Amino acid sequence: MEVIVLGNNGPYPSAGGACSSYLVRSGNTSMLNDCGPGSLANLFKYMDPKDLDAILVSHLHYDHISDLYALSYYLKANNKQIDLFLPDSPRDVYETFRDNDAYNTFIICDCNMFHIKDITISFCEMTHSSKSFACKFRDDKSMFVFTGDTDNNEKIKDYALDSDLLIVDGGNAKSHLTPLDCDLLSYESNAKQFVVSHLNPSFDNEKLFEHRLAKIGDVYKLD
Repeated sequence: MEVIVLGNNGPYPSAGGACSSYLVRSGNTSMLNDCGPGSLANLFKYMDPKDLDAILVSHLHYDHISDLYALSYYLKANNKQIDLFLPDSPRDVYETFRDNDAYNTFIICDCNMFHIKDITISFCEMTHSSKSFACKFRDDKSMFVFTGDTDNNEKIKDYALDSDLLIVDGGNAKSHLTPLDCDLLSYESNAKQFVVSHLNPSFDNEKLFEHRLAKIGDVYKLD
């Protein structure tokens, strides 16, 4: 499996940056996990977006979904529809995607599991200001977990246990993980690679966090 960072900021992008988004590849399968502002332009560097097998959205806050609206124009121009897995809350935001012909929507729930070509995906509901899910990607050799936005809770460490790559929310604000939370999760999850993302441009994140910070263009090869 290969994971490419397309966006690493939240709740807004830094100058020339992009908010949360990750391209996940395995074999002949390509999936997009979140699509925050600025990330679509970065996706074009690696592949034609119309060739994605699926898109997964951890939650419906705008810093994780806004480029999906622009992507829908591109998909419609190419007569393409892509499977989109997302929460159904907030309902008004969900309905904008449900009613968009560019997407074939699937509502995600706690413990849902789907098989898409070479990758199995599953979801675990987290604790955030909006319904939010951690996402797990497995192929026959490796496992990648993205926490989505969440504060500290008992589910995370078990869900991410022994993952090959764990990318966590480093928002360092209410309903997000703090540096101390990240330190604890790094130890408890026993993840082989532990990366902090969702970095607020207002903070000096290099000083706040002791763990590796996600950077746009980072490529993690898990096999």
